[in-house]
Amino acid sequence: MISRIMKNLDVLVVSFCVITLSVVGKILTEMGMGWYATLNLPSIMPPSWVFGAVWTVLYLLAACAAIILMRAYKHVGYYQTVLGFFLLLVILNPLWSYLFFIEHSIAAALLDIIIMEFTLITIIFYAWEDAKTIALLMLPAALWVAFALYLNYQILLLN
Repeated sequence: MISRIMKNLDVLVVSFCVITLSVVGKILTEMGMGWYATLNLPSIMPPSWVFGAVWTVLYLLAACAAIILMRAYKHVGYYQTVLGFFLLLVILNPLWSYLFFIEHSIAAALLDIIIMEFTLITIIFYAWEDAKTIALLMLPAALWVAFALYLNYQILLLN
Protein backbone atom coordinates (compact mmCIF):
# COMPACT_ATOMS: atom_id res chain seq x y z
CA MET A 1 0.00 0.00 0.00
CA ILE A 2 2.71 2.49 1.00
CA SER A 3 4.84 1.59 -2.02
CA ARG A 4 1.82 2.20 -4.26
CA ILE A 5 1.31 5.62 -2.71
CA MET A 6 5.00 6.45 -3.12
CA LYS A 7 4.92 5.28 -6.74
CA ASN A 8 2.08 7.71 -7.44
CA LEU A 9 3.29 10.54 -5.22
CA ASP A 10 3.87 12.75 -8.26
CA VAL A 11 0.21 12.39 -9.28
CA LEU A 12 -0.93 13.17 -5.74
CA VAL A 13 1.29 16.26 -5.47
CA VAL A 14 0.26 17.59 -8.88
CA SER A 15 -3.41 16.89 -8.16
CA PHE A 16 -3.15 18.72 -4.85
CA CYS A 17 -1.54 21.73 -6.58
CA VAL A 18 -4.21 21.85 -9.29
CA ILE A 19 -7.09 21.59 -6.82
CA THR A 20 -5.50 24.21 -4.55
CA LEU A 21 -4.92 26.58 -7.47
CA SER A 22 -8.51 26.20 -8.61
CA VAL A 23 -9.99 26.79 -5.17
CA VAL A 24 -7.73 29.74 -4.31
CA GLY A 25 -8.33 31.36 -7.71
CA LYS A 26 -12.09 30.96 -7.37
CA ILE A 27 -12.14 32.40 -3.84
CA LEU A 28 -9.97 35.40 -4.76
CA THR A 29 -12.00 36.08 -7.88
CA GLU A 30 -15.32 35.92 -6.06
CA MET A 31 -14.01 38.26 -3.35
CA GLY A 32 -13.22 40.90 -5.96
CA MET A 33 -16.29 40.67 -8.21
CA GLY A 34 -17.94 43.73 -6.67
CA TRP A 35 -14.95 45.88 -7.62
CA TYR A 36 -14.61 44.14 -10.98
CA ALA A 37 -18.20 45.09 -11.84
CA THR A 38 -17.22 48.77 -11.60
CA LEU A 39 -14.42 48.50 -14.17
CA ASN A 40 -14.55 49.63 -17.76
CA LEU A 41 -13.89 46.47 -19.76
CA PRO A 42 -12.71 45.99 -23.35
CA SER A 43 -15.41 45.12 -25.86
CA ILE A 44 -13.82 41.73 -26.57
CA MET A 45 -14.00 40.63 -22.91
CA PRO A 46 -15.50 37.13 -22.76
CA PRO A 47 -18.29 36.39 -20.25
CA SER A 48 -17.06 35.53 -16.75
CA TRP A 49 -18.02 31.85 -17.01
CA VAL A 50 -15.57 31.40 -19.92
CA PHE A 51 -12.60 32.08 -17.66
CA GLY A 52 -13.52 29.33 -15.20
CA ALA A 53 -14.12 26.82 -17.98
CA VAL A 54 -10.89 27.65 -19.81
CA TRP A 55 -8.74 27.63 -16.68
CA THR A 56 -10.16 24.24 -15.67
CA VAL A 57 -9.02 22.76 -18.99
CA LEU A 58 -5.65 24.53 -18.82
CA TYR A 59 -5.01 23.26 -15.28
CA LEU A 60 -5.74 19.71 -16.42
CA LEU A 61 -3.38 20.04 -19.40
CA ALA A 62 -0.66 21.53 -17.19
CA ALA A 63 -1.14 18.72 -14.66
CA CYS A 64 -0.69 16.13 -17.42
CA ALA A 65 2.42 17.95 -18.65
CA ALA A 66 3.90 18.10 -15.14
CA ILE A 67 3.25 14.41 -14.50
CA ILE A 68 4.80 13.46 -17.85
CA LEU A 69 7.81 15.61 -17.00
CA MET A 70 8.25 14.02 -13.58
CA ARG A 71 7.81 10.47 -14.85
CA ALA A 72 9.57 10.42 -18.20
CA TYR A 73 12.11 13.23 -18.32
CA LYS A 74 14.06 13.15 -15.06
CA HIS A 75 17.13 12.15 -17.07
CA VAL A 76 17.26 15.28 -19.26
CA GLY A 77 19.54 18.10 -18.26
CA TYR A 78 16.86 20.75 -18.05
CA TYR A 79 14.48 18.71 -15.84
CA GLN A 80 15.10 20.81 -12.70
CA THR A 81 14.81 24.04 -14.67
CA VAL A 82 11.47 23.14 -16.25
CA LEU A 83 10.14 21.80 -12.96
CA GLY A 84 11.15 25.10 -11.37
CA PHE A 85 9.19 27.00 -14.02
CA PHE A 86 6.14 24.81 -13.32
CA LEU A 87 6.46 25.69 -9.64
CA LEU A 88 6.78 29.37 -10.55
CA LEU A 89 3.44 29.10 -12.39
CA VAL A 90 1.90 27.66 -9.21
CA ILE A 91 2.88 30.93 -7.49
CA LEU A 92 2.18 33.38 -10.32
CA ASN A 93 -1.32 32.19 -11.15
CA PRO A 94 -2.99 32.81 -7.77
CA LEU A 95 -0.78 35.88 -7.29
CA TRP A 96 -2.42 37.43 -10.36
CA SER A 97 -5.88 36.86 -8.86
CA TYR A 98 -4.73 38.38 -5.57
CA LEU A 99 -3.14 41.44 -7.19
CA PHE A 100 -6.06 42.06 -9.54
CA PHE A 101 -9.14 41.15 -7.49
CA ILE A 102 -8.00 41.82 -3.91
CA GLU A 103 -5.37 44.56 -4.22
CA HIS A 104 -7.12 46.14 -7.24
CA SER A 105 -3.68 46.69 -8.73
CA ILE A 106 -4.23 46.28 -12.45
CA ALA A 107 -0.64 47.33 -13.21
CA ALA A 108 0.92 44.84 -10.77
CA ALA A 109 -1.35 42.11 -12.15
CA LEU A 110 -0.14 43.04 -15.64
CA LEU A 111 3.48 42.60 -14.56
CA ASP A 112 2.58 39.23 -13.01
CA ILE A 113 0.88 38.00 -16.19
CA ILE A 114 3.82 39.14 -18.33
CA ILE A 115 6.09 37.00 -16.16
CA MET A 116 3.57 34.15 -16.38
CA GLU A 117 3.59 34.34 -20.19
CA PHE A 118 7.39 34.38 -20.25
CA THR A 119 7.40 31.35 -17.95
CA LEU A 120 5.02 29.41 -20.21
CA ILE A 121 7.05 30.26 -23.32
CA THR A 122 10.20 29.16 -21.51
CA ILE A 123 8.67 25.78 -20.60
CA ILE A 124 7.60 25.29 -24.22
CA PHE A 125 11.04 26.30 -25.48
CA TYR A 126 12.87 23.88 -23.17
CA ALA A 127 10.48 21.01 -23.85
CA TRP A 128 10.09 21.43 -27.61
CA GLU A 129 13.06 19.34 -28.75
CA ASP A 130 12.99 16.37 -26.35
CA ALA A 131 9.50 16.48 -24.84
CA LYS A 132 7.18 17.82 -27.52
CA THR A 133 4.12 16.40 -25.74
CA ILE A 134 4.83 18.63 -22.75
CA ALA A 135 5.32 21.63 -25.03
CA LEU A 136 2.07 20.96 -26.89
CA LEU A 137 0.15 20.48 -23.64
CA MET A 138 1.39 23.88 -22.45
CA LEU A 139 0.75 25.71 -25.73
CA PRO A 140 -2.96 26.37 -25.07
CA ALA A 141 -2.02 27.97 -21.73
CA ALA A 142 0.52 30.23 -23.44
CA LEU A 143 -2.07 31.28 -26.01
CA TRP A 144 -4.78 31.92 -23.41
CA VAL A 145 -2.41 33.83 -21.11
CA ALA A 146 -1.32 35.98 -24.08
CA PHE A 147 -4.99 36.83 -24.64
CA ALA A 148 -5.50 37.45 -20.91
CA LEU A 149 -2.41 39.66 -20.90
CA TYR A 150 -3.94 41.72 -23.70
CA LEU A 151 -7.20 42.00 -21.76
CA ASN A 152 -5.31 43.01 -18.60
CA TYR A 153 -3.48 45.70 -20.57
CA GLN A 154 -6.73 47.00 -22.06
CA ILE A 155 -8.35 47.13 -18.62
CA LEU A 156 -5.36 49.13 -17.37
CA LEU A 157 -5.79 51.60 -20.23
CA LEU A 158 -9.55 51.89 -19.73
CA ASN A 159 -9.33 52.47 -15.99
